[in-house]
This record gives sequence, C-alpha cells and structure tokens, in this order.
Amino acid sequence: MLTRGLIQGLLLALLAVSGNALAAQAAGERSARGWLEQMSYSHRELNYTGVVTYQVGDRLSTFRITHSITDGREYEYLEPLDSNGRELARSGHSLQCVHPADQIIRPGSSPGQAAAIDSYYELAIAGHGRVAGRDSVVIRITPRDAYRLGYRLVLDQQSALPLKVEVLDEQGRVLERFQYAMVEIGAAALQPGPTGDAIEVTHAEPLAIAASQRLLRARPWRPSWVPPGFVLAQVGDNGAGDGLSYTDGLAMFSVFLERRDATQPLPPEAAMRRGASIMYTRPLTERPLTVTVVGEIPPASARAVAGSIAFNPGAH
Repeated sequence: MLTRGLIQGLLLALLAVSGNALAAQAAGERSARGWLEQMSYSHRELNYTGVVTYQVGDRLSTFRITHSITDGREYEYLEPLDSNGRELARSGHSLQCVHPADQIIRPGSSPGQAAAIDSYYELAIAGHGRVAGRDSVVIRITPRDAYRLGYRLVLDQQSALPLKVEVLDEQGRVLERFQYAMVEIGAAALQPGPTGDAIEVTHAEPLAIAASQRLLRARPWRPSWVPPGFVLAQVGDNGAGDGLSYTDGLAMFSVFLERRDATQPLPPEAAMRRGASIMYTRPLTERPLTVTVVGEIPPASARAVAGSIAFNPGAH
C-alpha cells in the first residue's frame, strides 16, 4: 500500500544556495515518471530517524520512526508519541526482495507492467517547495479512470524520498496525509530497539508477477473482475481468510473469502471507509461464504470486485 511504504526517510544535509539552484535545474529536467522510479529505490535504502505526522480526517497522530540498513537487510521501528498505540517493529527484510509495486514502477519490468502507471495515471510535476526544511518537488498523480484514487507526493529534491504524501478521493479531496516534521539522516549505527509491547511484522516474499495467471487458474476461486492495471501480488491466508492481493504499482487491495454460519440469517452488505482505506463485505447467497475487499481503492471499485467472485469447476 502506498502510504505505509512511504513512511521513510530523507537524505543528506541542506543544500547551499548555489547548490539549490543546480538541484532545481536538475528537477526541471527529470520527468515525473523519473522521480517516481527513483523513489521506488531510495525510500528503502537509507538510514534515518525522524518524527512524522499522520492525519485521517480531523484525527492527527505523531510517530517517531527509525529506519536502518544493516548487512543488506532492512529494519524499521515505529513509536507512537501521542497515543496508546503499540510500538511496531519490522526486522530482517532483505533489500533484494523487490515488492510487486516497486517491480511495476522500476525500469526493466516485464512488458505491460511498466506501462501500467502511465496508462492508468497521469503523472505531472506540479511545483516546488519545502517540507521539514528540505527543498522538494511536488508530483501530482491523477487517475485516468474512476477505479483508483489520486496522490500528491512531495519528494526530497536530492533523493526523491517522500517528505509528504496525500491520498485524494474521486473529487480531489485529501483522505489522509503523511508528513515529516523533522528528520535526521545518515547515522550509520542506527539500530531499531523495540521495547514494551512492541510487535514484529513479518513480510511474505512477493509473488512473481509472471506466475500470477497460472496461480489463479489453479485456485478454487478468484474475482472475475479487478480494475484495469491491477495484477496479482500475493496469495495466501494472512489470518483474515483465504486471500488474494493486487497492486497497480501505487495502490493495493486484498480480497478475502471466509466461511460463515449457514444456519444464521444472511448478514447485510457493509462498507466502512477510514481515510484512503475501504473495507467492503458482502455475503455470497449461493454458498455459505463472505467476501471482503480491503484496500486503497474507491468504494465503487471494492463493491465491483466483491460482486465478481467466480468459482472454478469442482471447487467446494
């Protein structure tokens, strides 16, 4: 998902006045797609610590984040500063493990994958500014259809790391906002040290996109429709039922199927939206199953995906 993946760092110290002029010139020569490609590398590959704010509606939360690369592996530690939330640790994730979203954005993707971003989003440089004391370039990402959300990224002018990220709804209104308040970059000995009730988050290796169609054909069920440009990213049970995850390189959503008690009355369809995330649930009338779609897509897209579940012959 884009906003979780973008809680990353900055790079180097402030530019001198003459250096700013040169960087601004370079920013003007680089395309919006070029900035996005650089971001797909740099947001995981630096050591940093900082304070970030995360806003959903009128609710604002503040976190201290520490990110470190040690022996080619990625470590991340998130500590809430103004709530009773738990600390969050992610450890030992290999930098050689390229996520499906990054795989689509980066050069060298297989034919059709790299074109997804340009085909389904309009990318544009929308100006320059400063965030957290850093010179920045603003990238506007506008969906070309009604099946996905928009984004406004404010990237560090030197490194393309995201300093501010806004997810926009179908009318261009901000659904959620992530922004750095302060950062410290480049400390070689950064080492996350979760304490208290910290939990560790593990990551499954991402599915090779080339194998996605073979896996779908072998499965007992699948959605027969997903928004154009979305490809299968992961398959498996993550505790919420049998699931499939899809990405278009920026957004991600998951579809889960779980059994329900057939002796109970049929539950109603339900939708809940928090910031950019939608959770849409509906029961299947022909089988004692419930389908749930969760992710950063418009409610109408989630409803269409949930309504398209198809079963392969012989499935139970």
